[in-house]
Amino acid sequence: MVHSDLSKSRVREKGSWHRILKNHVLYWCLGVAGAFAQVILARPIYSWEERLMATVPLVIMLVSIYRYFNQPYRSVPVIQIITIQIYIFYSMPQFSQEFMPFLWGIYSPSQDILVASTILVVLGEAICLLGYEVASKWILKGKNLIDRLYPRPKSNWGLVIMPYALVAFGIYTLCSLRPDYIPVSIRYLLFRIFNVHLSQILLLYLGIIFGKSKYLIMGYIVTVSMSFVGLVQGMVGSIVLPFLILFLSFWIWGKTIRVRWMVFVILVIIVINPVKSIFRQMTWDDKDVSSIGAVERRLTGWGSAFENTWFGTESKMENILRTAERLNDLFSFALVVDLVPRAIPFNNGEDLELAAIYWIPRLIWPEKIGSSDLLYNKYATIFGYTTIEGTERTTIGASVFSEAYWNFGIGGVLFFLLLSGLILGINFGNNGRNSEVSIIICLVYFAGVVQLLSALTVTIPSLITFYVGTLVAMKGIGFVTQVLRKMV
Repeated sequence: MVHSDLSKSRVREKGSWHRILKNHVLYWCLGVAGAFAQVILARPIYSWEERLMATVPLVIMLVSIYRYFNQPYRSVPVIQIITIQIYIFYSMPQFSQEFMPFLWGIYSPSQDILVASTILVVLGEAICLLGYEVASKWILKGKNLIDRLYPRPKSNWGLVIMPYALVAFGIYTLCSLRPDYIPVSIRYLLFRIFNVHLSQILLLYLGIIFGKSKYLIMGYIVTVSMSFVGLVQGMVGSIVLPFLILFLSFWIWGKTIRVRWMVFVILVIIVINPVKSIFRQMTWDDKDVSSIGAVERRLTGWGSAFENTWFGTESKMENILRTAERLNDLFSFALVVDLVPRAIPFNNGEDLELAAIYWIPRLIWPEKIGSSDLLYNKYATIFGYTTIEGTERTTIGASVFSEAYWNFGIGGVLFFLLLSGLILGINFGNNGRNSEVSIIICLVYFAGVVQLLSALTVTIPSLITFYVGTLVAMKGIGFVTQVLRKMV
């Protein structure tokens, strides 16, 4: 039996977790406790003004989450993810960070810079959310662009999605572990069309909505397999993200909260993230991951790195603080506010010109630079995170806040954050209100970018290629399904 989207979205929720998350008392308690902790437990470097300003993202986050759990339909919590990420990256660092190492030395921002940066974060967040609401309520007027463009998955799509998932996972594995096996001219194109995140989410959708256990089992297999590839690759995000998508899928479509998966995600981030640096140092020269023996060496490397990190001379608290350091963008943004234009000139939108045409496929534009060269490598070297040679191994991502101020100062922050909110609202606002197709595509997008407030220089071209790839994939799956039905 096929369930309609709207009837499914309003099924009565069960379980104590749902009742708890709908209760406003919970959020009042969290707000009071969080504000008290922010004011009392922040490091000495932060003044009372900064501590109080840091509670604003906490309040915004709690209000948005309360509204989400009390809305009459399920959707991908875009606004809530944004507010959670801003709170983690810009308010929580006050509990652990007092300085940040760079190539040129240790950086500890002054009080004036910290106050200015915190105020800009709060203003930027507010105007971003305003842009999202304007796009959702006034531009889209309750409708969603994705629901008009994409076909709605049917129960018989599984015949095509199963082999599609196998091909997509194979391409995902090669791109992650042995990218040189696929010519660079078609690698990214194949990755976009045969999207492993799309296959995972479609399998979970068919399994949950239509009660197809074989697709649900396949969805579990793809989830675990993707996480394993991330483990071999050495990417913490790739390890935990498939399980986060699993959690969101069951929350949205299954009306259940699988707490164990969220606990798994949190534990992996806390436990594995400090291990990652040692693992990469041990395995960096061993780039051949094309055999079982190479995979075994990688897993052994994880074991050795884990033992050195958690059973070595360093304290457990130092390891936890190392994870906290990686979730700190406040000092990165403060550095940009401090140095631009005093020591580093405004970028004046130089990279946005290239970003506007960067979506052109490499088959047509063979000389196209790598995606990291579009902004991140330039940002990492100019602001002293690494050298030009160092960018060959890793790079540093610039947040939309840092990108905006580097380009146009205070006005740039307000404009870029407004534009970010409008872009996200136009593309994903009202997802799930009228159809679950927009939920699927929004989940796929989130699985690919993780940080919804990415730099616009990266977001603009990636959105175009994302739409082309997923639209071709969805329509292709639907078309092949119809052809097979006629043949049978």
